[in-house]
Amino acid sequence: MIKLYLYGQGERTMSSICWRARYKDLAEIHDSLGWDNFVEGRIPTYYLDVHRRYLKEEGKAHVT
Repeated sequence: MIKLYLYGQGERTMSSICWRARYKDLAEIHDSLGWDNFVEGRIPTYYLDVHRRYLKEEGKAHVT
């Protein structure tokens, strides 16, 4: 998703390229932040929550 978003260079929203229902909330939160903030290195902390959940489900790391 992030790669496609970057290729869109601000012309597409994250929500428009999100194909997995489990990431719809993340895409909407990301869109509220906007393109300029994202390319300046600002990301929603919700990314951390989503990634922790992924790691826990995959059993790839001990996550608290």
